[in-house]
Amino acid sequence: MQRLIRPPEVKADFVGALQGWLRSMLGISSAHGAAIADLETRISTGASFSDKFNRPDSATLENGWIQGGAGQPLGIEDNAARLNGLGIATGVRYAICPAVMTDNNHSVAAIVNPHGIAAAAKTSLYVRANADLTEFVYLNVFRDVMYLGRGTRSGTTWTHTDWRVIPTGVSEADTVELVADGTTYQVIVNRAVIERYPDTSGYPVDASHRTVGFSQETRIVGLIPQYSFGLAGFSARSGLGTLASTTAVATTAQATATAAQSTATAAQSTANSKPSYADVPTDVPLWVNINANDDPTFPLSALVMWTNDTDGGAGTESIYPDYVPATRVLELGHIRATRDRNYSTIGCITGATSWGLAPQSFEMFLFKMSLLNGNLTKLWSSGDIKSSIAAAGTQFRVTMPTIGALKGEVYAVGVHQISPNPAYANRPLACLKSARPDQPSGVYPRNIYGWVAASDTVPATILASNIQTNAVIPWLVLG
Repeated sequence: MQRLIRPPEVKADFVGALQGWLRSMLGISSAHGAAIADLETRISTGASFSDKFNRPDSATLENGWIQGGAGQPLGIEDNAARLNGLGIATGVRYAICPAVMTDNNHSVAAIVNPHGIAAAAKTSLYVRANADLTEFVYLNVFRDVMYLGRGTRSGTTWTHTDWRVIPTGVSEADTVELVADGTTYQVIVNRAVIERYPDTSGYPVDASHRTVGFSQETRIVGLIPQYSFGLAGFSARSGLGTLASTTAVATTAQATATAAQSTATAAQSTANSKPSYADVPTDVPLWVNINANDDPTFPLSALVMWTNDTDGGAGTESIYPDYVPATRVLELGHIRATRDRNYSTIGCITGATSWGLAPQSFEMFLFKMSLLNGNLTKLWSSGDIKSSIAAAGTQFRVTMPTIGALKGEVYAVGVHQISPNPAYANRPLACLKSARPDQPSGVYPRNIYGWVAASDTVPATILASNIQTNAVIPWLVLG
């Protein structure tokens, strides 16, 4: 009697089907559609190093990558750099780029491999690392949030010191870039700058910190393993600018030479914390703003007196345009930068009515708005300046650390006052009244003016969904 044996091809088909099912469940699929191929070409253009990972499946990345760490193996799977999703070993696997950058200023860019982004496991990009990746600047990318900061590694133990919590995540096939330029670090998603952070911690900027790379993580959440997203492409640029602005090297060189004098002038202006005459735009009409270097919430000439309807029908314009903010409520005015520039002052105009007792505290804030979701991230606060805001109907300015702004970025000026009992009173703010034309859902900001519910403290991050609108717009300014 012969024993019946299942044909080998049936077994092979079964295993292939099982692997396909596991891959679909764990977010592993082909990285090579037309869109991904286009993105791979885009991020590799002008790069010092690039890897499309378009080679046969392998347990390692090959191509010169230096690998280490713990957790599921990191290799090539379906033309992407991915963790092996058929196990539950936890930890972080890192990959050091084969090419060392030749300039202190450099950047890395990556394409999110489509189909599957974990919420609790991070994929990280590294710049300004030392040779063995035991010191680095990182961008930890999760599905719904990112963290920018500096970190260290000892064996398989990682330590992260967050500089910024960026309330923006990624989607499949997004491009993510981390740029190191001087002491400023930029995060760019799909060629839009979503974060710009000036480091004041003294992280090294030198020839010993020119290594770049990335890592991926396996983490158990409950009883289910999560694998961070893979990369469908990776590139690094050494002193050649960012993915958002890459052009031909010859064109860049010519532009650099042409702009050398203006760059020197701008540097001197920054050092003085004041713009030179050449830096001040001359095409701003006086009716928009008397100080051409100001970016206000609305033109100064729109701040007109309101009609008095209680003067026997004369209808004279004799009411000062202002309102008194509620205690503990954060008042916000959104401002868009219309050119690349620096901001070093923040201000408001006080109202003239209801002026009497001082508040217990008066504080101003600067926030940066995410262009992707409208969330605000706090950049700076003045501390209590109530003693400086001491006159009615007056324009006040407060000096702040210089913030570099790019054309099109949106910032928000905040005012927060606390008057806990009748012995105190909030300062009125000059304003105009609008028809409250809120923008459609998905457009940010929803209005020039916004307010956030009463609280004793102002959080580091404010969700767009928590910003309410009203009919007033306070005159707030960045300059």
